[in-house]
Amino acid sequence: MRTTACFAVIAASIGILAAACDDLEGKSCTEVACNQGIDVSFQYREAGTYAVEVTVDGEKTTCTATLPLGTEPDANDPCAAKGIYLTRSGSKLPASEQSVGGLHITSVTVKSLQVRVTRDGDVLGEATYTPEYVVTPGPNGPDCEPKECRFVSYDLTLVPR
Repeated sequence: MRTTACFAVIAASIGILAAACDDLEGKSCTEVACNQGIDVSFQYREAGTYAVEVTVDGEKTTCTATLPLGTEPDANDPCAAKGIYLTRSGSKLPASEQSVGGLHITSVTVKSLQVRVTRDGDVLGEATYTPEYVVTPGPNGPDCEPKECRFVSYDLTLVPR
């Protein structure tokens, strides 16, 4: 009886492993290594209130941050709700090591992008882009989504003072 139970456990284990291996032989789709969207690089460290106006295909959204940073992220970030992410770095570090900068926009269909950064009302940088995405094959082959990865990056130019 005990031997029969042992064989039943072994048989069940083999069945589970065989089912798991079916995914390995078939297709295993993930989004690993697929960088999608638009990155706009910039970084500011001076204390003050920052406003980053992002206009995507005519729709304007303003992301804000204040340096020094608070210790808790803004749970009601209007930008994140639209797939626009403003980087705020170093909230647990001394104020001199904190920064605001860098945008990531998740959309891969943007036709026109304007970015304007101000600190306490003074313009620090602004630019208009017409994204020309670099298109690469999806990371898991033609049978998986995404079938392609679309990405472009820019450096925001500082406004001369």
